[in-house]
Amino acid sequence: QSQYHNLPIVNGVGQKDGREFEARNVKCTINERDASLQMDIAAAYPKEAGIVTWNRTVTLNRTRNRVELTDDYVLTEKTKSLQQVFMTICGIDVSKEGKIKLTGANDTELFIQYDPAMWSVTTEQPSTEGMEYSSFKTKWGGKKVMRIILSSKKDVLKGRSKFTFEKK
Repeated sequence: QSQYHNLPIVNGVGQKDGREFEARNVKCTINERDASLQMDIAAAYPKEAGIVTWNRTVTLNRTRNRVELTDDYVLTEKTKSLQQVFMTICGIDVSKEGKIKLTGANDTELFIQYDPAMWSVTTEQPSTEGMEYSSFKTKWGGKKVMRIILSSKKDVLKGRSKFTFEKK
């Protein structure tokens, strides 16, 4: 059930399971300035998602002490819906547009920055019903697992999304 993973949902379709649905062109780069993982995740989705390419790069920017997630994508037609999902057990504050505040143990704060012109934000608690979701109740030290959903405000054919994760 990839809709409870930190992945995009394109036209209501999440990533599929199985070896035939895996990322392609995976590349890791590590140097003194940063460490990055690049991959085309288009093949991880079935045809009905309508993805031509979806290049995801996750970079640990050591000079700025933050993580940057960038998606560059091309679709077969304009999206009916596009969502980015982030899962967390932290406290969530979405009151400031463009910045999601996560509060963890010992009041540690992490901020997810996003483009508010492109995304609207909602949160929800995933279902804990069914055997496959029992870990939501038994793991994570009794903390509630929450789902942050960023929904595109625009129907797009191609684009670039960037999310920055930074401790303040």
